Amino acid sequence: GLRPSLARFRAPSAAMKRRPAAAGAEGAACGGADRKRPAAAPAAASAPDEPAACDRPSSGSSAPGVRRLDLGTAAPKTPDGEELRVYELWAKGIRVQVLSWGCYISKVLVPDARGAWDDVVLGFEVPEDFEGYHKPGLYGGRSHWFGCVIGRYCGRIAGGRFELDGKVYNVDKNLNGEHHLHGGTRGWDQYNWQEASGRPSFGLDPDTGEPFVQLTRRSLAGEEGYPSTLDVTVRYSIAGNSTLSIQYEALNLDPDLSTMINMTNHSYFNLSGDCSRSIYNHALKLESSKFCAVDPGGVPIDIRDVESTPFDFTCLRRLGDYIGDDDEQLAHGAGYDHSFVLTGSGATLFQTSTQSDGGPIMRRAALVTEPGSGRRLEVFTSEPAIHLYSANHVPLAKDATGKAGIKFGYRSGFCLETQHLPDSPNNPEEYPSTVLAPGGHFRSATAFCFGLAEADEILGSVHGDARLCRPGFE
Repeated sequence: GLRPSLARFRAPSAAMKRRPAAAGAEGAACGGADRKRPAAAPAAASAPDEPAACDRPSSGSSAPGVRRLDLGTAAPKTPDGEELRVYELWAKGIRVQVLSWGCYISKVLVPDARGAWDDVVLGFEVPEDFEGYHKPGLYGGRSHWFGCVIGRYCGRIAGGRFELDGKVYNVDKNLNGEHHLHGGTRGWDQYNWQEASGRPSFGLDPDTGEPFVQLTRRSLAGEEGYPSTLDVTVRYSIAGNSTLSIQYEALNLDPDLSTMINMTNHSYFNLSGDCSRSIYNHALKLESSKFCAVDPGGVPIDIRDVESTPFDFTCLRRLGDYIGDDDEQLAHGAGYDHSFVLTGSGATLFQTSTQSDGGPIMRRAALVTEPGSGRRLEVFTSEPAIHLYSANHVPLAKDATGKAGIKFGYRSGFCLETQHLPDSPNNPEEYPSTVLAPGGHFRSATAFCFGLAEADEILGSVHGDARLCRPGFE
């Protein structure tokens, strides 16, 4: 079974110690960009007695907790006719909702610098609008993988084929009939994940007291063309007051055949808490000096230095500052839709209980701040790369709406998908391997640490209200 890999902190996360920034002097500029403190705020509020969403999980208490909702007669069925299960996890500084369908993260609520709680991920209301999660827009649905687990392979595989142990495998060409994307037409986002038998699937971890939800599925040999049968487990937990941890495991049950594995979570974040606004004023820093250049189909062609390009996020830069530049790579991705090679030198966040037997060690990969709310997101991962997607195809349709009936704005979310590089199966010499050997055990971990930004981490808003209309939807 999946062992908790966040058994204890090596040191308290910086994201858990952030204070609301007070009004005052400008912070030190990075590369000449202007930095502003958020507007004066009262003392940060503790977790509200009556949170506005996640169905008020623990009125009057900020103690960590988890539960499976009883939806009663309102409980919808999944597209394959099974019971949808909805889970809620909470701690003092975060509330999370998870679905059994696709392992979707459907809500993440965190407070801003004034103590106001907002949902900072794109998606749909559950159970009222669960239909929005049924299938991605690529296949005529309304979602764009808003928060699901992607597998068996996230990202693209060129030509929908790869060679492994001397045999050529053809996988589903679900992207324009040319390439394989996000595990195929029926990737792991299109299954109802199950509670494991014989062990708790949700509760408080007996060693750490952390609330967790753990879901599993068996991915059979031949799914979307992949070899080998896998037993897969995803564990969501809350560490400390405000860190959402995701741990992935896959066990290859085939004694003879290898396969490919590359899992991630596809959440779209908007730290303003307003999905009608673009993410242009969000500031991003990546622990990376190289990115994966792509062809017009989004397939990697080579690794390039970020220096003197719109892809230089070695210090905090607003996502909107260069996204409109006349740049070939931005044109190929219709914005940011590129993987970045992580340096592997970022600070280690957690002391993991699995280090002694080769378990994942997470290092800092990214930092994001948003000026209006003062919110801060720090990403740690054991993966060698992170994929930045600026929601270039959101909304998928004119006047498309999400939670509370609010219309999605153009580029109103960003994804930071921790993963191996796209098309690694066809670049075995250049990219870290995604091969899972016969009987092999894959493990990966990512942590999203929410908090409040320091003054010198805030870049001022220069892109106006940032409520944009997708070209062609005017």
